[in-house]
Amino acid sequence: MAAQRKSCFTRASRRCIPGSMVLFALILAAMGGCDSSKKSSVSESSTERDGAGVALSSGRSALLEPTKQEVKLVVGNRKTFDRWVEQHRGKVILVDFWATWCGPCVEHFPKTVALHTKHAQRGFTAMTVSMNEPEEHDAVLAFLQRNQATMENLLTEYGAGEGFVKAFELPGEIPYCLLIDQKGDVRFRFSGEPEGTKDCESLDKIEGRIEELLGGK
Repeated sequence: MAAQRKSCFTRASRRCIPGSMVLFALILAAMGGCDSSKKSSVSESSTERDGAGVALSSGRSALLEPTKQEVKLVVGNRKTFDRWVEQHRGKVILVDFWATWCGPCVEHFPKTVALHTKHAQRGFTAMTVSMNEPEEHDAVLAFLQRNQATMENLLTEYGAGEGFVKAFELPGEIPYCLLIDQKGDVRFRFSGEPEGTKDCESLDKIEGRIEELLGGK
């Protein structure tokens, strides 16, 4: 399993130091002084880096983008997952099991985000469950931020291995998705390689099944 390079956020090293003399201020003004766009960039990077080490963290400063939803990542377990499903009872839920080290998962992930955005006002939501190790939290969060994954995102304490497979009763490899109906029952299963997996369809069938459960709402 190839090691993943974590995203790093840089801070600008230069400061804006106000001068005490008018002439010095004029010189600074002539040279462009401190560009406000640079200050915004530094603030934004700091917010992202500070948030990356926290289980519930934001990808952007709320002051800079007040209307943008936060990207959150929670470290938890099967109980966390079950609680989320119960909280969303009454909605159709797409669950995407994935990992940053899984090429097909990374390729498919933007489609999950797009479905979440497209059908959010119709009684639908998506949830993602990462198979990464808990210590890879920062790398997973950075990936979620880049993809604007504003749904609920779970990084399990099990990591990659038998514990994860048993906890979520996965029959095969990831990417693997579940579609849960409004009553909380699993109605459809999808896989990147559905052949040989019982009652499993290909990933490209997901949206059609969502429409079927939503009933044309």
